Amino acid sequence: MKQNINLTPKKKLAVVAAIAVLVLIAVGTGTVLAVGSYNESTSIGETNAQNFAFLDAGIDPAEALVERTEFDHEQGQFVYEVEFTHNGVEYEYWVKADDGSIVKKETELKKAPTPTPETAVPSTPVAYTLEQAKEIALADAGLTADQVTFIETETDKDDGNTYFELDFQTADTKYDYEINRLTGEIYSKSKESLPKPEPKPEAKELIGLEEAKKAALADAGVKAADATYTKAELEEDDGRIYYDVEFKTASAKYEYEIDGYTGKVLDKEKETIKTSTSSKPSSGSSSSSSSSSSKPSTSSSKPSSSQISLAEAKSIAAKKAGLSAGSVTFTKAKLEKDDGRKVYDLEFYKGHMEYECEVDAATGKVLEYDSECEVCEKRSCTDSHEGHSKDHHDD
Repeated sequence: MKQNINLTPKKKLAVVAAIAVLVLIAVGTGTVLAVGSYNESTSIGETNAQNFAFLDAGIDPAEALVERTEFDHEQGQFVYEVEFTHNGVEYEYWVKADDGSIVKKETELKKAPTPTPETAVPSTPVAYTLEQAKEIALADAGLTADQVTFIETETDKDDGNTYFELDFQTADTKYDYEINRLTGEIYSKSKESLPKPEPKPEAKELIGLEEAKKAALADAGVKAADATYTKAELEEDDGRIYYDVEFKTASAKYEYEIDGYTGKVLDKEKETIKTSTSSKPSSGSSSSSSSSSSKPSTSSSKPSSSQISLAEAKSIAAKKAGLSAGSVTFTKAKLEKDDGRKVYDLEFYKGHMEYECEVDAATGKVLEYDSECEVCEKRSCTDSHEGHSKDHHDD
């Protein structure tokens, strides 16, 4: 319940003195406290936290009964939880530990003892409506109906008394009220500052596949005319958007991951294409020399012979599942390194079945394989799952 206190000159002097101490602490020392970089010993202290709460409530510190003061961490900030009573009202405050600002406060009217039949005064109860209860709460909060949004309104009963529970908020503050349905009296109320919403990130645009190619060529020092692309596509992995660019020249193979928004090189690999050494031509045979230079070795003309292609890896994985590559949907198909060995990491779907397969890039051997039905979570399932029920196997 809201309390109006007229402080005597002596009491006002006590409050002013308390504030002066706080000002000396916060300003006179020139100390700046950063959240997360201090502890209770460097904060405003329990006494000062209590005085800030007393000042906000308009109560003389000498007349308040402090029940609890505790240093704590709430909602990402250090606070003092201060609880005290005055004139039959219970107060609970969260006081910010670095500057004394009020983060949250609640007041609750202490229950008066139930009068005996001899002392009870008969009265005719007047039932308040929900709309009247809202008006009482808004008037106490100093707000109008068009300034707030009611989150929840309900009726509750406690110790034989019926209350309206009202929760509403503005753009930056949340209010909770309990209004006695028979008397219209504010039984309890609380006020809490809402965290500020984080600014929305600016919308980004992808650089485009051609720009990603240029970035990869520039980093490799290769001219576009000398490169043959074997893969160039946009991919996503754990929320990261990047372009997977692979190309080769006469002497090397390159693999690049280019950031989809900045064009920055995230990862790269280079593999030199080995050519077999031909026999030395005789010193007088020009035709032998010409033949050697015009006809590359087998390993040079087929640089991929030491590694299976992505298409071959997809076919192997699908076959392992008893399917064909053309009948499934691949959600992941990526060449990776695992303990120094190159492997294809593949994920694909067929109906409700999800498959995962890891294929050795050098030998085509299946290293790991797993499958699971998305609905019933079994490794093998032929049910159509109409209605997407998960309990069809419960029998």
